[in-house]
This record gives sequence, C-alpha cells and structure tokens, in this order.
Amino acid sequence: MPARRPHLSQARRQQSGIALIISLILLVVMTMFGLLVVRNISNEERLSGYVYDRALALQGAEAALRRAENLVETIKPQPTSGCSDFTSSPNTVHVCAPRRRRTRRVGSTAPSPTGPRPRPSFPAR
Repeated sequence: MPARRPHLSQARRQQSGIALIISLILLVVMTMFGLLVVRNISNEERLSGYVYDRALALQGAEAALRRAENLVETIKPQPTSGCSDFTSSPNTVHVCAPRRRRTRRVGSTAPSPTGPRPRPSFPAR
C-alpha cells in the first residue's frame, strides 16, 4: 500500500491561485494586443482607400486636361484683319485683340454712354 504524502496535500491547500491570476493577466495583454492590431489594420485600409481615391481623381483631372488641350487644338481661331502675327520657330502665335473701349474713370465728370446709373434702393428698417 502506498504511503500518503501529507506535504503535497498541504501544499495544494496553500496555493493562492497564482496560476489563474497570471493566466488572466496574459489573456488581458493578448486581448489588448489583438485590438491594437485590428485598429492598425483598419487605419491602413482607410488610408489605402484615400490613396486610391486621390489617384483616381488625379487620373480624371489629367484626362479632362488632355481632352481640353485637344479641344483647344481643334478649335483654333483663324487670324483675321487687324491681328498681329508673332513668329517664333517652330510655332506661330496669332494675337487678335479687339480695340478697348474707353471707360469712365472714377470721379470723372463725363456722362456714361449708357446713361446714369440708378442708385440702389434698400428697404427701410
């Protein structure tokens, strides 16, 4: 018959649950680490979405710019009388500017060609 060991049962009674406390602390630490990783992944996903949207907007702007450049190239004004030609190799620049009308200066006593301006009326308070 095996002999009982009284010191083992006494040692088990004296345990205060340190293994449980350590395992709970490790569980909390691992949970916090997992939450941090999930938050980082979420932020990176959002950032990559912003980068994608920005690249898409840039491509759209470049396409619109190219289309406008092509439109300007196809609709060039033809020079008419009164236009000046400025030649520079290899391109020729045509400048057509209408004559400027004389406008009334502030404080001038000359009458306006369109007549006097009506004063703005404000509602009474």
